[in-house]
Amino acid sequence: MKCSDSRYEKEGASWHMPMTLPLWRRPKDVEFNVEGHVVIPQKEMKYLGITIDRGLTFGMHVNKDCGKTERTASALMRLMPHVGEARPKRRKLLVEVVHSAIRVASAYRTVSTDAILVVAAMIPIDLRVLEREAIFKAEGDKKAAREEQKRVALSKWQARGQETRKAAWTRELISDIGVWALTGHESFKTYLKRIQKAHGDRYCGETDTPEHTLFRCEKRATVTTRMNAEVGDEVTKRNLIQLACAARGRLGRNNGCHDSHNKG
Repeated sequence: MKCSDSRYEKEGASWHMPMTLPLWRRPKDVEFNVEGHVVIPQKEMKYLGITIDRGLTFGMHVNKDCGKTERTASALMRLMPHVGEARPKRRKLLVEVVHSAIRVASAYRTVSTDAILVVAAMIPIDLRVLEREAIFKAEGDKKAAREEQKRVALSKWQARGQETRKAAWTRELISDIGVWALTGHESFKTYLKRIQKAHGDRYCGETDTPEHTLFRCEKRATVTTRMNAEVGDEVTKRNLIQLACAARGRLGRNNGCHDSHNKG
């Protein structure tokens, strides 16, 4: 904007002031005419794999990447159903790509987060983020930092598990959060009735709870006896996890514990 004053016009003096417009008055779309060709700037561009938008917010880049991730995760999750089929080792391989505790543990989606994460041996995502942040910021030996931050994350997870009121059966079976545990779901009628997958909660004349199925069911007394013989001790809810982990190889060949869960 050119400005002048009558007092200085005779001397030929003038000055310029920069012209500004408020943001809400700035034109949203601009067209350029280059040798007769109309060029309209786009809202985004891709450079070296990064989607850059006009405002440099990178929001479009994040949205596009999230969409790709969701499609990939959905395709991978369809490889295995929620319940049954693949063994835990194969499901653990899947979790390296798709962080889905439900599919690793082969559980119903109604299982509590606190219990399913213990069963799948997956540290809660918020603690995992803090762990990786600390490792990234750590100086010196990264391997030592990983081990230390893993211990810190497990300690926080253990404290959180002691405070929650959920996952009662899981907490009943284990005292150490780092040890594999059960949720008390699988095919137990009490749970199936609660999620409306069964009409009743009775089995062999008694209420079908995890404790009844594993330790007191007379119909499976033979299986329970064989299981005790395999581990070399009487299995109780206090020592179940420790004995199962110690005798994992023998139980894997005999499938005693697996048979005790199958009703038929």
